[in-house]
Amino acid sequence: MKKKMTLILTMLLLVMGLACTAQAAAKKPSVAKKVTVYFNRSQGKLAESYAVVYIKNLEKDWRNKAKITNIKFGNSKVARLVSASSGLDSEKGAGGVGVMLSTRSSQVIGMKSKLTFTVEQNSKKYKLSCIVIFKEEPKVFKSIKICGTECAAKLQQKTPNITLSINDFVKTTGRIRIKTNSKVKLLEISSGSRETYKNGGKITIKRGSFFTITYKYKKWPLNFEPLYDGYDDMFLSNDFYISIQ
Repeated sequence: MKKKMTLILTMLLLVMGLACTAQAAAKKPSVAKKVTVYFNRSQGKLAESYAVVYIKNLEKDWRNKAKITNIKFGNSKVARLVSASSGLDSEKGAGGVGVMLSTRSSQVIGMKSKLTFTVEQNSKKYKLSCIVIFKEEPKVFKSIKICGTECAAKLQQKTPNITLSINDFVKTTGRIRIKTNSKVKLLEISSGSRETYKNGGKITIKRGSFFTITYKYKKWPLNFEPLYDGYDDMFLSNDFYISIQ
């Protein structure tokens, strides 16, 4: 009987040990081998533009239990143009955190570089690396036609709003038609008075008209881990504003 109990206990401890080992292995931080990040370009220069290389399997309580250090670019040209820092101190990266990249130079678009860094977590250090490819952010809107007038070419899409002149329009009645890129889903078109319009629906404009275009990115960024259900509504949804004077 004692031998049987000893065998059972040994098997339970072995199973628990394997489970703990598997759980520890599952929490090992990782990064994709290649990561494409997007910056906005505007007239050859960039306003302060940000992107994140997200790290998978960071501790949920990452503010207290994880650190990102020794961040380096292998490409010296990229290192001069792009600042890299830990995203763990930024609310902007909450829910899917990693290495925060920022730049004011459009010269980095088209470049690539090896990025190396160290993640300290659960009293262990993990040396991670990936190839970062820098590209220009695709335009959200391929076309915005209001009363037969194409407005997309006038948009500065690094900002969430634009003001148009009523004189830009040949007609003041017609339809509003919006085409987005394949990564974006159009959610709603509404006016300042909260009236909503169907895409392709009839519309009337005048001085003082104001419209909100609400859209949503279809997918999370690579390795982004949402904090809770419904987080995507806050993170992925965006508003673009058009006012007519």
